Amino acid sequence: MSTRAAQPANKRDEIQRLAEQRGLHIETLPSGRIRVFGVGVDIRVVDLAYLSSYDLLPATR
Repeated sequence: MSTRAAQPANKRDEIQRLAEQRGLHIETLPSGRIRVFGVGVDIRVVDLAYLSSYDLLPATR
């Protein structure tokens, strides 16, 4: 696996780890999108690699 191909995989693993630490749930929807949800967070994305750690912080409003 090249370095460029490994970057999204590492990012996915990091986001999954952060979601677990923050008590968030990850599910795959029938459409193929991924839903990350929990207290103050409800996000739907095509790939977890597109998220940043700031996206997993609870909403303030």
